[in-house]
Amino acid sequence: MRTDSGGDDSNSTQDAARQPPVHGAGIVNYGVIQSGGIQDIVNQAVGTGARAFSGPASRPDSTRQAGCVVFINYRGADSHSYGALLYTELARRFGDEHVFLDCESIPAGADFVQALLDRVRSARVLLAVIGPHWLTVTDPAGRRRIDDPADWIRRELVVAFATGVRVIPVLTDQATLPREAELPADIAALSRCQYRRLRYHEPIADLARIVTDLTSLDRTLAATARSRANLPQDSS
Repeated sequence: MRTDSGGDDSNSTQDAARQPPVHGAGIVNYGVIQSGGIQDIVNQAVGTGARAFSGPASRPDSTRQAGCVVFINYRGADSHSYGALLYTELARRFGDEHVFLDCESIPAGADFVQALLDRVRSARVLLAVIGPHWLTVTDPAGRRRIDDPADWIRRELVVAFATGVRVIPVLTDQATLPREAELPADIAALSRCQYRRLRYHEPIADLARIVTDLTSLDRTLAATARSRANLPQDSS
């Protein structure tokens, strides 16, 4: 079972609190963020049932993620809602076959270790979602999870840097980019990566900038976004 702590199953991808939006989640009304916050946006996306784009809401497991371009790395105890929001919007723009979020994209019964590491290696971009507690979340023994080599957030970043995947930190709300001295040596490069922000009071502008970044980095995403923008929305 993949956990973001290396030992605390309470934050595993099987935990209901860490479930992302379902396939074909509804169009998000970003206005609700002013009153309820990011979690309300995610809840609304899951609950509407309306599809934000035409085509089937899901595809066979054998074809899902074959062309994954964007890998979303997040710590459940710190920034799950923002990870889910990113997945909802990026899947709407690019299709879920090009966006990877662990508990949405790994089929039941699959070898999650192999799936996670393979998807990181094959990705063009890794979005590292960093909230205010990303660096300070601890395990039951009081040790920082990021200091544990078995911590999945760290492992995914290590593989991304080692294989040349572009890493873009996405700082939520008041989070700051960790300093090099605060990070394990094998992910110290994170402190030098140009970041983007995703704030509860500016979601439309922040998401639009991230989408622009991604389309400028990858031709597949750019072409897919253009194609999907020309498709009529499914009103069913």
